[in-house]
Amino acid sequence: MCPSSAPPGVDATSLLDVLPEGVLVLDLFGEVLYANPAAGALTGRAAGGLVGRGLGDIFEAETAAGLMGLLWSGFSGAAGWDVRLADQRRVALSVARPNDQLILLSLRDVTHAHRLEEALHHARRHASMGRLSAALAQDINGPLSIIQGRLDLLAALPEGRVEPVERHTRVLREHTRRIGTLVQNLQSFAARRAPRRDRVSLRAVAQEARASCGKRLDRVALRVELTPDDLHHEADHELMVQLLSALLLLGADASPPGQELRVEARHDERGGLRLSVHDQSDGIPAAVLQELRSPYADEGGVDPGVGLDLALAWAIAQDHGGWLQAENRPGRGASVHVRIPGPAGSAPPPAPSGAATRILVVDDDQLLRETVSWMLEGEGYLIVGLPSAEDALVQLQRERFDVLLADIRLPGMDGETFVDRVEREWPDLARRTVLTSGLLHLPRRPNLYLQKPFDRAQLLDTLATARAQG
Repeated sequence: MCPSSAPPGVDATSLLDVLPEGVLVLDLFGEVLYANPAAGALTGRAAGGLVGRGLGDIFEAETAAGLMGLLWSGFSGAAGWDVRLADQRRVALSVARPNDQLILLSLRDVTHAHRLEEALHHARRHASMGRLSAALAQDINGPLSIIQGRLDLLAALPEGRVEPVERHTRVLREHTRRIGTLVQNLQSFAARRAPRRDRVSLRAVAQEARASCGKRLDRVALRVELTPDDLHHEADHELMVQLLSALLLLGADASPPGQELRVEARHDERGGLRLSVHDQSDGIPAAVLQELRSPYADEGGVDPGVGLDLALAWAIAQDHGGWLQAENRPGRGASVHVRIPGPAGSAPPPAPSGAATRILVVDDDQLLRETVSWMLEGEGYLIVGLPSAEDALVQLQRERFDVLLADIRLPGMDGETFVDRVEREWPDLARRTVLTSGLLHLPRRPNLYLQKPFDRAQLLDTLATARAQG
């Protein structure tokens, strides 16, 4: 069957045969009526052998089901995500409808591109580790200088001077432990593991974190406020101790001597743990708040002035499916806030069956928009992605959306100003808006928040919660 009209004397299928991309001509039930040679090569079958096959014979089962739902929804155009063939290779997909009886699927192999992206990710990680090594060297050089100086003093002491030996030994022990903590943190950061979820006492976490920091906390007055006093949460005890220790050291080193360093912890309305550390420092540098998007970022990276502590806490929060944010309080110091989500059983229900939930994704990163679409494949969502707030406002005049996912840092109008506009014109949608960002600063708006990089489970959980807030 010819998919469309062709110039006189030219068979339309002969035109498809010379295309470098694979083309499948389907009926409305997803059965292959025609496949060009490139489609046969892509799937590892003769083109004629694909005729009469369904999507489940060509794509992996989950992909085939999601793709069939997409086609039934009337979608056409270039899809913003990749799909998997039955052999797990990835292909970019576009859909055309030459008439009301036929569907054309155009397929392009992007497996190699994904492998290159993975190689780039590892290269960025190694480059980032180089920056971390520089920051770590700076943190270690101080204790090593003290240790060397004390050893020289000990060597010069006359025999029998016990009291100075004991005093110098305590200093040596303290700074040796400090170096051990730095090395442990670097190992944790370089070889991150999935958290083990147990019922953790925040009081015990605070006590162990205090002990692990040693005398570096003696220069500040530490106050711990837990609500309730016996607060517990499902998390990895060892990693939570590392996280809090890192934030305590960060705050203690930045605060003037004798000032208060305050820890607050409580549960929020969604069952997540909110942990905050408030110091009396001059604040976190603005460049760090704006650029520390990821410990592995190819720009920004870990600021040596902040050291490894902030990056380690950030990574542990991310591995728990949560986020870390910070804010400067003019004249009152800085605050670092961590959220660790509640147990899986407290998550909102999955997307309902039936009509697709329409989501507008506003982000100037095309790869991020495509990744969100891929993460939500087969979950009952219909995704529209746009690169700017201005484009999104035009689209909102034309279509209704159930959930809005908007990045804070956008070209032109920023994300929070954009949501202010949405709140005035579409207040129901504003309540179902999720702000995303890789920044550390605390958003001005009270919307649900998703910190980059997020995984599929975090995205699904947050979108389900947003959907329920209509």
